[in-house]
Amino acid sequence: MRSKELPEELRDRIVARHRSGQGYKKISAALKVPKSTVASIILKWKTFGTTRTLPKAGRPAKLSYRGRRALVREVKKNPKITVAELQRCSREMGESCSKSTITAAIHQSGLYGRVARRKPLLSARHMKAHLKDSKMERMAEGGYDPCECICSHEHAMRRLINLLRQSQSYCTDTECLQEIPGPSSSVEGDITLPMIIMGWLVLALVIFMLRPASLRGSSTSGKPSSPHGNHGREPPAPPVD
Repeated sequence: MRSKELPEELRDRIVARHRSGQGYKKISAALKVPKSTVASIILKWKTFGTTRTLPKAGRPAKLSYRGRRALVREVKKNPKITVAELQRCSREMGESCSKSTITAAIHQSGLYGRVARRKPLLSARHMKAHLKDSKMERMAEGGYDPCECICSHEHAMRRLINLLRQSQSYCTDTECLQEIPGPSSSVEGDITLPMIIMGWLVLALVIFMLRPASLRGSSTSGKPSSPHGNHGREPPAPPVD
């Protein structure tokens, strides 16, 4: 924090004692002023020939040190406050300034505005990576079931990915519809590939058991077979009279 300036009368006394031949140490002890302050006042008198406060270079600041600190306190108290509200607070304190001046003062104090980035939905790559990690954990624990992993987890992940892709077109930046398109019943999602194969096997077995009697014999012709086996030889010819 900047210290207060010495009165002009005290500065003139310091210069008068210096002109009378006193040193910096004696002047500092007599007037109870730091030795560095005595040296700077005398250097200023030697350079400019006066001890008065010289006009500063540049335009005076619109915001005072007190007003700047008040704005910083308001921002730290409410990080979501807008520049218009800060301008209103500054006007109430008697220091009216523009929004750009307030923004520059806040930035000089090390405070900046930030906007949160939208987090997108998980992609298919993230889903597969998560599924792979869960498989590895189950294998490490000893509870890994290949049939369950192939039939249930893969099918469930595919359904989830399809639902997410379909729901992206039903969501906007401000709102999302309540109903997300997907399977209307949960029965269809429970039918898996092993169940379909088992159903076909049962159906084939029933058809085989109910086949007609004509398909059950080994002979293809309608003639009855001989009770005695000929071993592939033709029967003897009848005698000729």
